[in-house]
Parts: sequence; structure tokens; C-alpha cells
Amino acid sequence: MPRECKSQPDSFCYVCGDFTLKAQRKPLSPLLKTAYHFYFDCQIGNQVKDWAPKLCCTTCYSSLAKWLKGTRKSMPFAVPMVWREPRCHLTDCYFCMTSAVGFNRKSKHTIQYPNIPSVIRPVLHNESLPIPVPPPQTYTLLPETDLEDFESQPGPSTSTDDEEYPADLVHRQPHLVTQPEMNDLVRDLELPKRKSQLLGSRLLQWDLLKKGLKISSDRTRQSTLKLHFRKMKA
Repeated sequence: MPRECKSQPDSFCYVCGDFTLKAQRKPLSPLLKTAYHFYFDCQIGNQVKDWAPKLCCTTCYSSLAKWLKGTRKSMPFAVPMVWREPRCHLTDCYFCMTSAVGFNRKSKHTIQYPNIPSVIRPVLHNESLPIPVPPPQTYTLLPETDLEDFESQPGPSTSTDDEEYPADLVHRQPHLVTQPEMNDLVRDLELPKRKSQLLGSRLLQWDLLKKGLKISSDRTRQSTLKLHFRKMKA
């Protein structure tokens, strides 16, 4: 994709994927990366790629930081935005296909976001994706300058503060990964057998695979991986 996107990737939140105004953008600080890792059980990646945002919105930053400190119960979703390299500006680029011109803080909740192979939208908590428990005292190991960013009134909170997120978040349907997309993803990430099995297991757990999809990254491993997932579903 040689030409530039219609919208800059850093105009969108790395965590939730929503369009973010300049005044609401925060860097992916060590604090945010720590909270992200503990909450979603994965690391922030693709930060050397020009097709992935390098910032997050103040809502996600504050929510994750407060969860880490124990003053917020949870994020509204269990799986964050997943970014992949887009294949085409016209049909597979999140930043070109999202029209964000002319929106302000009050109206940006009406923005329509595409369901395309290069991204997987956040997945909400459910019975199979429970709310994680923050690690005890983790925040005390962080620099004091980071702690200042999310100081709040003492005492635990049981509120999820979901009103800070767009009301239609609960109605958004994630993109279901197809057979060719799964094969491309495993190949793009250069995953070994064990890692490709783990990826497929996670996507299956999150109900993000098209019905009937067979997990395989190459023909030599297809029978082994198919057997693995048949056992999981049994």
C-alpha cells in the first residue's frame, strides 16, 4: 500500500479502535502497556508498523490504569482491537474506509466503522471471557509520574464507567475470520506450529472463526491442526 491513508492511523485508539480527537489522545506509556498486558493477556505490538496506531484514547488509558490500581472494575470488552496489515486502501483499510471528517466530541459516537479482514473489533465480556483480576500492588512498581495520570478518590469502585464508551459498542459485531484470512494471518506472523495452535485456540474461544473453518498455516500441518481442534470442540 504505497500511498497514504485518508485518515492518519494515530487518529484512532490502539486499544478500542475508535476515532480519537487530538485532545483525547495519550501515548502508549509503560503504565498503559503494563495494564494492557495484565488485562488482555497479550502485549502491545506492531509499533514499528505504519499501519498500526501509536496512541490510545484517554478513556482507554484511564480505564486500564484505574483497573490496574483497583479503582475500576473492568473494561467493557475482553478482547481489544486487533490490527493487521491492510491489503488494499479501497476495500481493506480501516483508516481509509472510516469517514471521520467533521466529527467532534459530541458527534463522534455516530461514526460507522467497517468490518474488514485487516482488523478484529473488540469482543465484549461474556461467560467464556470473564473479567480479569488485577495483580496485587503492581502499580506500586511504576514510576510516580505515571501514577499521577490516574490518581482518583480512595476506595474501590464497582462501576465499569461504560458510559464513557460509545453506546453502540455493545451492538458492534466483530469480523469473523475466514479460512484464507486465517492462513494468511499465520503466514504473515510466521508462527510455528505451537503458536499457530494457540492463536487458533484463542480465536475459537472468542467465537471469531467462521463456522467450519479448519486451522492450518500450511498443507504439511493441516491434518495435525485439524485433529487438535476437533478434540477441543469435542
